[in-house]
Amino acid sequence: MKRFIPFAAALLLSVPTADAGENEVVSWTAFGIGTESCANWQSSDTHKSEGDAWILGFWSALNLASRVDARIDADIDANGIWNNVRDACTKTPAGKLADAVLETYDQMVVRRRGAVDGWTSGALRAR
Repeated sequence: MKRFIPFAAALLLSVPTADAGENEVVSWTAFGIGTESCANWQSSDTHKSEGDAWILGFWSALNLASRVDARIDADIDANGIWNNVRDACTKTPAGKLADAVLETYDQMVVRRRGAVDGWTSGALRAR
């Protein structure tokens, strides 16, 4: 089954939309600290502050781009988002922060009643 995954132009200038099969990985361009490792995000107070701001901005763009009634931020605050992303980063500290945010967002969207079943579906990976 193919899904259209819309992206906000400000978020991903190089790929405005993508048509991805369930097992197909969609490549896209990220900017900022999200392209760095999870370990880098936690490596200093400066990186932590930069990463925290980046996570919330990326999260907001995902809410906009998903175009489903997924606003999971209605059920969780910024600290909850950061804690869940930190948990995802613990599994793969060398992985990109953007991928940890996508994984966290996808898990939370699925938990929302009436939300699309995992619209990112692990098919997105930051370059």
